Amino acid sequence: MKITLTLVSCILFGVSVTSSKGHIGGSLERCTCHGQRQRVRRQLIGKVQVLPPSVSCSKLEILVTLKNNKKACVNPEGKQGKRFLKLQSDGKQGKRRNPGPKKRQNRKKQS
Repeated sequence: MKITLTLVSCILFGVSVTSSKGHIGGSLERCTCHGQRQRVRRQLIGKVQVLPPSVSCSKLEILVTLKNNKKACVNPEGKQGKRFLKLQSDGKQGKRRNPGPKKRQNRKKQS
């Protein structure tokens, strides 16, 4: 009787451990992005964050903070998402693409 009870307890424990899929808190993921856009207008973007997969979320996420402090998520598989990932890997995130015209320096003519 004790052996049967012990065996049943071990099986139930094993089933509960395997159903948790190695995540803390069960099989539910706690991702920042729940819905994703394909793109966000560049004029509205204030900051871009790339969130790599982690223990709490197995997905790669791109979080965009807009200039009005609202947050939006961009699809990493979309055209704009791939561009953000490329800029981050090149180390150019946050730099302007076209800095504008150069300032002229006042030079005195030599006679």
